[in-house]
Amino acid sequence: MLDGLLGVRERLDALRAIESGDADPRRFDVLADDWGVEERASSARGQRTS
Repeated sequence: MLDGLLGVRERLDALRAIESGDADPRRFDVLADDWGVEERASSARGQRTS
C-alpha cells in the first residue's frame, strides 16, 4: 500500500517480473531504467534491502 502512495508500485512490479525472467519489453518501459527503485522504496519505508 505504501508503495502505491510513494508512486512506485508499477515500477516495483515490473522490476520483480524482470528479475523473475519476464523479458516483456513493456516491463522495461515501465521500469524506465530505474533499477534502484526497490532500494529507494525500502529506504522510504524505513526498511533495509537484502
